[in-house]
Amino acid sequence: MYTRSQYLNGECTHRQFYLSVAETAGLTLILGDTLRDKLYHAWLQDEHFNTMPLRWWDGFALPDRGRISAALKKHGDCLSLAGCVSLYKTLAKVGLEKYHQTVS
Repeated sequence: MYTRSQYLNGECTHRQFYLSVAETAGLTLILGDTLRDKLYHAWLQDEHFNTMPLRWWDGFALPDRGRISAALKKHGDCLSLAGCVSLYKTLAKVGLEKYHQTVS
């Protein structure tokens, strides 16, 4: 488990920190065909998914805010929209990578 302090001190990457938070919260992003295609095309335009509106990412976090907040607290952080966007963008990248590994 990585903490916010470890992330800020460079002891873990952005990805490692947010995957650790996701694991603590028990979160995954299930990529159905439509979502996967939308994310893939967004990723082709910008690897950080910046072509996707922030409100779109915010929508993922709404149902899970309690779990996300509790997990972030365990990792020395607090709930914020920016943190939720980072969390779900990280899960999206991992989901796309896993999908492409299975079809390659």
